[in-house]
Amino acid sequence: MIAKELRAIGLHQTQHDDCLFVGELIPGKPPVYVALYIDDIIYFSADPLVEQQFEKALASCIAVDFMGEANYYLGTHFDCIATPMEM
Repeated sequence: MIAKELRAIGLHQTQHDDCLFVGELIPGKPPVYVALYIDDIIYFSADPLVEQQFEKALASCIAVDFMGEANYYLGTHFDCIATPMEM
């Protein structure tokens, strides 16, 4: 079960939605947010290093294909806009 694997890498389910996980994978860095729906996963963090850490941690637990930036998720179109991080 994917929820078990996400908890094992340090994420927890949010109080309001069992399909949304959040966690701080790198101390002092922004959290990663992960949304699940059956076999679809979408994730993001304000820090690309956190996203890379999430990909590495998840790939060490299960077989997964990372398909790049999301254009559509559950029928919703996304336009990703990168903005500089504030320090």
